[in-house]
Amino acid sequence: MSDIYRFRCIASSGAGYRAVISYKNPNCKNWSKTDRVSGPVSVGISRDVFLKDIKEIKDGASVRIVMAYGVTRTEAKETFTYKSNSANYAVYDGYISTKSKTIKCLNVICESKEEGEVSGFNFTAKAAYAFNVNIEYQNPGNKAKIISEVVRVNSGTPETIHIGEFSEISDGAKVRFIMDIVAGRKGVRANQVFTFKRDITCLAKYECTGTTYDETIKYLGKTDFKPAIFVGGKGRNSSICSSGNKGLTSNTFVKIGNDKLSNLIQFGDDGHVASIAMDKAGKTITTFASGPKGAKLRGHLWFMDEQYNCYEEDIAYHGKRPTENTTKIQNSNIKYISWNDKLLGGDYNPALRLITIKGKFEKTFNRFGFVRTEKDGRFFYNTKIDCPQKDFGYFDLYDYCFDYATNMEKKKFEFTSNGKEYIFWLWKGNYLNLGAGAELGFYEFERNISRREAEKSIRLFVTNIILALFASLIPEPITCATLTATINSILSEVFSMHNQESYKFYKVVDESQYLKMAVNLHGKNNLPANISSYSPKDNQWWITTFVPYLQGVQPKDLAPTYTITFTKDKEQLFNDFVDTQIKACKNKVEIIERDKIVIKGIANGWTFDRRKLTLEYTF
Repeated sequence: MSDIYRFRCIASSGAGYRAVISYKNPNCKNWSKTDRVSGPVSVGISRDVFLKDIKEIKDGASVRIVMAYGVTRTEAKETFTYKSNSANYAVYDGYISTKSKTIKCLNVICESKEEGEVSGFNFTAKAAYAFNVNIEYQNPGNKAKIISEVVRVNSGTPETIHIGEFSEISDGAKVRFIMDIVAGRKGVRANQVFTFKRDITCLAKYECTGTTYDETIKYLGKTDFKPAIFVGGKGRNSSICSSGNKGLTSNTFVKIGNDKLSNLIQFGDDGHVASIAMDKAGKTITTFASGPKGAKLRGHLWFMDEQYNCYEEDIAYHGKRPTENTTKIQNSNIKYISWNDKLLGGDYNPALRLITIKGKFEKTFNRFGFVRTEKDGRFFYNTKIDCPQKDFGYFDLYDYCFDYATNMEKKKFEFTSNGKEYIFWLWKGNYLNLGAGAELGFYEFERNISRREAEKSIRLFVTNIILALFASLIPEPITCATLTATINSILSEVFSMHNQESYKFYKVVDESQYLKMAVNLHGKNNLPANISSYSPKDNQWWITTFVPYLQGVQPKDLAPTYTITFTKDKEQLFNDFVDTQIKACKNKVEIIERDKIVIKGIANGWTFDRRKLTLEYTF
């Protein structure tokens, strides 16, 4: 005789019935019957009878299910023992017709079947059904608890829960899925119990259905996955790419090389997830963004195909409902995916990106210091020596604003020569609608400026350069007022985050100190190996290259090489810089050629040649 804690009553065919329980409590000789204890059971409508809810039935009682139809009672043959701590339940199918009345035990199911270790759950809802997910957990040595309404699962929108996002669940805890059907039955427990392990990548998969009265939890087994986890740096901005040149797609889902992503990409370690699916024709990409209850997520997901066509989806997620986005694509062989949650990472509108991608408004860009070139039907941008940016100098607060709004990485190399303090400032990243890019600037320290003066200078720069430029370019429905308000909001936010009292202000070096510069922009991780190169004849204080057709790239996937050549009259400037780099790496120089001193070598990342007076740095 099995112990159980409830009966499940169904009717696969025939007329409907209600359940009655026949029971005999411990130390009692006689059997008794309850009144009807369930609502109507009929085709498509199942009922659960929880014995703990029947006051007259005591723990340890012998129980049988009875099918009630009018005044007719049909009692099952099987007898069970009611145990309040049991994990088992009995499933019965009742059949009523004019010729026959039978009730048959289909199965006795254990709800606590151990299914091993998992790190999360994956859910789908069939047809037009929807349900909320609750997670029951029991930490080692503690009582079981429930986290309610973790996420809502809607038909057609898969949902993934990473248990590690819940700080209250300890490694090694027992976990179980409990379903609440929207406008239906609550507290439907899955039969499987798992052990949570934080350091594995394994999902328990469920497919669920449910009407107002009936429900089915179908366990599909476990699946290992290797999610592309976007980590590193502020904002979890990173990227993934395919293995070799095979692309990211297989059948209808994204993959990397031979490693399936289980239809999901995880935005960092806080539980935000996007499922990425491609239609069978390879014409659209659809993403579903979700996350923990009450969380918020805003960012931009970029895709790049083998022809370097770029597609972007703005992801905005609030609360527990997933958001869906669909983008039309030209080529199904996606080779690069990038995510960022920078404020201007999506650049507002595809029309802004098309302006630079298609080389529009050349005269306007030229007026603000940008020179446009064309190669193989693609446009590239560089800056002129006498650009208006020259008048504003540079200091750290500019970088803070730049990094807050979009994706960038920087490096600074300070040195002193002839009593003056100089700096080479290097950047690479995604430059709004100018796309992938790299810069090298040469500045001289002038003075310390106050916080107020620094903020005023940046607002003046934004008004005279950024807003003035974009005023001619802004497409509908964006207005200049909207852009102005947005940028001022960004500046105020950044200023509040970086409130140091003063900044080192660097002016552009004197024209006599200009140097011959070149930049070669290379790509990694399925970006083009040779993206662009720029080597102007005239000496420069600032050299740039911008590539609009590569949008949404991550700085880590760019590898610009900067080359600086000094003339003989600037040999002291060259040597002072090299000696500073040698000291910076504590004299651990990689020697390529040596005489009395190191003639050619690598110090602090810079390759130097004292004969040719050249410097080279790959960022």
